Amino acid sequence: MKKLSFLVIIFSILFFACNSNDQRVNEAENLINDLDSVKEEMQAVDSSEIALKSQSYMANIEAIQSVFNDTNHTDEEWELLTQYSTIKKPLRDYSKKYSIFMKELNYSITQIESLIYEYEEGSIDSVKYDSYYHTEMEVANNLMLQVQVELTKTKESSNKYDSLNPQIEKYIEEKKLNE
Repeated sequence: MKKLSFLVIIFSILFFACNSNDQRVNEAENLINDLDSVKEEMQAVDSSEIALKSQSYMANIEAIQSVFNDTNHTDEEWELLTQYSTIKKPLRDYSKKYSIFMKELNYSITQIESLIYEYEEGSIDSVKYDSYYHTEMEVANNLMLQVQVELTKTKESSNKYDSLNPQIEKYIEEKKLNE
């Protein structure tokens, strides 16, 4: 009976230890999946299209500056120009930050995969694993938040560009004709 009780205790400890290990690895794998999802969201936004919109925006701004004078503008034209001016920064920033974000996302995934590997191989114990994982999780969550904010701003600006650009081009043509 004592042997049976001892074996039950040993198997219980091993069972709970394995479940704890599986839970740690599952959490890390879920974080990798979250990072992959953010990468896919970034890839879904066509960076070359955003770059073209940014270039077109800059060309339109130059054209506006060449025909612009402070007089003879309606309130609607002022409103249009003001709204259009808010597009520049998010489009430009996304083009600049895309490759940086992708490198950081890939690096974070690699770090977490290495951490899982070292833990499963026994190279690091659960205490070190938990400490390292907590650090990697904070870094990954901050990165995902930054990317999400940038994606939201970029999508909003891209949509705004799509709706305002025809009006801006019409404005430029009308001003050129009136010169």
